[in-house]
Amino acid sequence: MRNEKATANNHAVNAVINGLLLIISLMFCHPVNAQSDSLRKTPPIFDSDKYLALELQYNGFLKPYFEVGIGKYAERISGHEPLSSGIFFGSELKIDFNRTVIGPKVSLWVSGGSAAMSMGCSMIYYSDLKTFEQGSFRIRPELGFGLFRIRGFLGFNVPVTNYKSSRDYVSLVTAGVVWAIPLIQIHSAEYYW
Repeated sequence: MRNEKATANNHAVNAVINGLLLIISLMFCHPVNAQSDSLRKTPPIFDSDKYLALELQYNGFLKPYFEVGIGKYAERISGHEPLSSGIFFGSELKIDFNRTVIGPKVSLWVSGGSAAMSMGCSMIYYSDLKTFEQGSFRIRPELGFGLFRIRGFLGFNVPVTNYKSSRDYVSLVTAGVVWAIPLIQIHSAEYYW
């Protein structure tokens, strides 16, 4: 009986000692902070570098077009991923001895990320110089790959006006390469560590 009582007391003392050691280790080891956030170790960017930029573009399969535009271009690194975006005003141009076609346009796009994806949209009014009022307004969603200032895309020209009379202006499916050239820096990013 005495051995049973001593064994019970030893178990109680061991339980109290183990409990105190657990409390002390929790106070000093901080197991909650054992795994740190990986995003804290990368420089978060609250703003991006912004430029007044020139956009050069070549697109088309059988009917090639060149574009020159000007607009706002921004680039930044968010976490580990580079991102860039732009909004440009310009004109596509096809020089042909029989028929010169122009296409005033507005384009906006975003590219980058871990997969280097590029998405954009352009609004273009294609016409020749002789019959400007009979041109075709097109909306072109674009999808492709891009990183920083260079991107490639595949787009589908959706005709909004004068589809039948302007089928020969530009093909429905088009692919292109775009290069944004920064000219003047408008705003510089502030990096916070």
